[in-house]
Amino acid sequence: MLHRLPGPRPLLRRPARGPSSSSTTGYRALLRTPGARALVLSAGAGRLGGAMTGLGLLWLVHARTGSYAAAGLTCAAFAVGGAAAGPLVAGWAARRGSRVVLRLLAAAHAAAVALVLEAAQPGTARPVLALVGAAVGASLPPVAALSAARWSGLLAGEAGSLRRAFALESTSNEASFLVGPVLGSVLAAQWDPAAASTTALALVVGGSLAMSAGDSRPDRGGDPAAGRGPRTRLRPAALLVPVLVTTGIGCFFGSTQVGVVAVTTEHGMAAAAGYVYAAMGGTSMLAALWFGARRWRRSAERLLRADLALLALASLALPTSRSVPALVVAVALVGTFVSPAVVLVSARVVSAFPQEAVAPAFAWLATGSAVGLSAGAALAGAAADSGGGRWALGVSSAAVAVTALVVWPGAVLRTRPRQAPRRAAP
Repeated sequence: MLHRLPGPRPLLRRPARGPSSSSTTGYRALLRTPGARALVLSAGAGRLGGAMTGLGLLWLVHARTGSYAAAGLTCAAFAVGGAAAGPLVAGWAARRGSRVVLRLLAAAHAAAVALVLEAAQPGTARPVLALVGAAVGASLPPVAALSAARWSGLLAGEAGSLRRAFALESTSNEASFLVGPVLGSVLAAQWDPAAASTTALALVVGGSLAMSAGDSRPDRGGDPAAGRGPRTRLRPAALLVPVLVTTGIGCFFGSTQVGVVAVTTEHGMAAAAGYVYAAMGGTSMLAALWFGARRWRRSAERLLRADLALLALASLALPTSRSVPALVVAVALVGTFVSPAVVLVSARVVSAFPQEAVAPAFAWLATGSAVGLSAGAALAGAAADSGGGRWALGVSSAAVAVTALVVWPGAVLRTRPRQAPRRAAP
């Protein structure tokens, strides 16, 4: 598919074969790619369901057991299960094909959610709740990783189109985490505590089955040669900086969530926390679309370093905000620099690995994000207890500052992409 070149290939300097475009024309051309519209819709449904799943567990377990501790333990186990299983599942999909893996995971996820619905009772032991919560997380299909791998196959070699595709991916992810928690809360609070979990399950299963139906590539499970072939090997050097970036951004997100809740609560406006956080999601979505539509002459490495530096500077406004309106402005400003970093890291991973390694690589990015999210929430919680919400937001600033300092030298990002060896002609 791809050919070895004598030196590093900055992704954003490669000419795209698709039409050069302003924002609307470029995205319309992208969605005219065969299979693109179905991929966006099916992956979007799966993402929305995944964004609702954790909150659905929280509502369900707390409502039935009356314990926030039990609900929190279940949600933590859900996150750990997903982070641990993600790279393994993505590697399995790379070897066997995503179609069969998505169908099996959809069935396993439905069974795991059914177990949670049955186990969430007042007398259930907490280790049992943790076990079923981990099963829900482990069986959640890695939609983001598999969607990225599908895009890399649809747009092989088209750098500009890939950048726009990952801008759409980032926008879809932001929209899911804006709509999902709100929808889940409304369903659980206004209808039934189990409604959020069952709706999330329907979206995850429906999106996964639709993604599997849209994969025209043959399954490789029955091919003896494929089964005996070499496993997908990921080069740690090429993954190091991308994983560090997603871990740092995950830490930023986790600490910012805690800090926003703490600050709004201190000002007697706890109910506004979701709207404050949504301001960052809104500007991040717009920034992703704008960034993906432009043609950049600078290399991806320079753009990433510059974006992270600007993100670190903008984040200084978070702990210095002395009112809720000021905090809204600060998080909106920060949001404009978050999604470009995600787009650049995603595009770099696609350029650094052959197609069969893309899904496992993205699963490691997701694992780094989950680890960072958990660590950021824990550190910000301790900071909020010690010094208040502004201290928690200081953790957010520190997280992106450290990330920018780690990435600034850029040595690892210049690693030469290794392409799959070409077979000799018979």
